[in-house]
Amino acid sequence: MFQRLKSISKSIEGIIPSALRRRHRRITFEGLMFIILTLLIGMAALNTGANLLYLVLSMMLCLLLLSGVVSSLTLSGLKVQRIAPRQAIAGEPQLVHLEIKNKKPLFSSYSLQFTDIGKENEKYGAGYVFHIPPRKTQMISYYLLFPRRGLYELERIRISSRFPFGLFERSVDITLQHQIIVYPQIVDVRSLVKGHSIESGEIESSRKGVGTSLYGLREYTLEDSARLIHWKVSARAREIMVREFEKEEKKRVSIIINNHIADSRNVDQQLRYFFERAIIIGASFAKLLIDNGYNVQVVTASGKIPFSTGTSHLHRIMRALALLEFTEEPPKLSLTITRPEAESAVIYLQFTDESILQPKGENVEIIDVRHINVSELLRKSPSKSTLSSQNTQPQKI
Repeated sequence: MFQRLKSISKSIEGIIPSALRRRHRRITFEGLMFIILTLLIGMAALNTGANLLYLVLSMMLCLLLLSGVVSSLTLSGLKVQRIAPRQAIAGEPQLVHLEIKNKKPLFSSYSLQFTDIGKENEKYGAGYVFHIPPRKTQMISYYLLFPRRGLYELERIRISSRFPFGLFERSVDITLQHQIIVYPQIVDVRSLVKGHSIESGEIESSRKGVGTSLYGLREYTLEDSARLIHWKVSARAREIMVREFEKEEKKRVSIIINNHIADSRNVDQQLRYFFERAIIIGASFAKLLIDNGYNVQVVTASGKIPFSTGTSHLHRIMRALALLEFTEEPPKLSLTITRPEAESAVIYLQFTDESILQPKGENVEIIDVRHINVSELLRKSPSKSTLSSQNTQPQKI
């Protein structure tokens, strides 16, 4: 007998996963009114002894019992798989998919709401499905919204339902952890730089290579293309001469954000607000420049991301800016950043009166972010950024 009960218990655990047994229940407003009405009818039946009132009372009690049983059955036997990205952008809705499988052999699940919850019980997004037949799988989509940059941890998914009568709301929490790095907001910063220091295009490096500016002439070899032959000079010299061109390189731009502070534990709210504004503008400059083929580096008091270009380099910069915070350590940077080379440009984002990393030179743009209206720049920016990675990773439970 004991072995039979043990086998039945194991079969029930197979249908209802351990994560789904952490249940919560709440009486809705309608349920509270229904319970009060049931108590009033019960008191009236006891006082009057009327059979009709006893019949109504028994029906209402059956409805309460049926509501509890059916709602528990609706939430059991569900398998959830989240398909979410690893990156998102602050303030932009990020699409997330949930795959829900009803493993119950006979019973359907009805009126389910799925809510993504963080470590501090923050709610980032929710989706709804009305009906999942037995042994069937259904996919739903909803949006997550993160208010600011940083590392977010999605801790669990809460499945809740008020089925069948809306008297009680039952919910179960499924532990389904997932980390998302939220990049800074992207705004239109083209109007912030009016000088010539970061004009688009290439620069000539005074070295031989592929380009358009003439570097010199030399004798023809078998490896040279016939298109490089300079026929007029060859006719005068009575030997075949070919042209060599100066190598063209992408222009280099350094973006400097000084996150050094004497006491990082006591940062007033206004300073943090300007710091966040500097990061938004720095990230927007990085995206604008890299999209136009620039070699970009980002320099902070915590370190730097060296010159490079391309989408992968842009994601490296965005990840660094997403996690950048104030530091008390003195800047460990080379002094060459304060004396930029002639072919490079510097964008210094100033949000305090300190000038530890402030560079000097002709190719330097000092932008005081304290006087910039980010909301106005956000209205000018495209409706949706293409930075969000579509790299998603499914998670199962």
